[in-house]
Parts: sequence; C-alpha cells; structure tokens
Amino acid sequence: MTENAEAVLHDGTTIPVTIHGDGPALLVPVSLAPHTTAEAETMRQWGADPDLGPTLVNGLARSNRVIAADYEAHRMAHPAPDTLTPGNVAADFLAIADAADADVFAYYGY
Repeated sequence: MTENAEAVLHDGTTIPVTIHGDGPALLVPVSLAPHTTAEAETMRQWGADPDLGPTLVNGLARSNRVIAADYEAHRMAHPAPDTLTPGNVAADFLAIADAADADVFAYYGY
C-alpha cells in the first residue's frame, strides 16, 4: 500500500512524502521520480544507479514502513542558505516524519 502526504519544512516550503510498506518507520531521502532514457544513461556513465530510490524503497518496504522524501532535490529547487543549519535540517526530517505519522523512526541516508 502506498500513501502520500506533504510536510511543511522549517522555511515554509512543502515537500511531498510517500509512504510504502508496514513495520518500523524508516525515513529515506530518495527520489522516486523516473528518469528519461538519456538521464538514466548519463547517470550510469557516471557510476550512479538511476533506479536507486525505487530499488531501496521496494526492498526496504518488505519489512519496514518506508517514508520517502527527496530532500536533496527539494533543497536544490528551494535553497535556504541563510537558514540551512544542522538544527533546521533535523527539524525538517522531524516534519517529514510527522507528516507520515511516525512517532519513532530510523533514518537511512547521508
């Protein structure tokens, strides 16, 4: 089952959140958006996996409630250079978890 939500981040911007699976909550900052054939090929040439987000979510959702939000792409589209502190990044992750109704969660990312 897939659920969708939206989180309001520290700077007032909103980020879409997708929830997959059931079990302990696991927040992952990945993109689930498909890439064009050309984008995927370029990513492969640089050693990246264009299907990393969906692969992680599908695998982890077998035993976890995976909360996926593409935080990196969101910040690229909505820079916050004056307020992007460790405390505000943590607040953003908590807002994403709150949007998914996760009182307790683990984080898998960088």
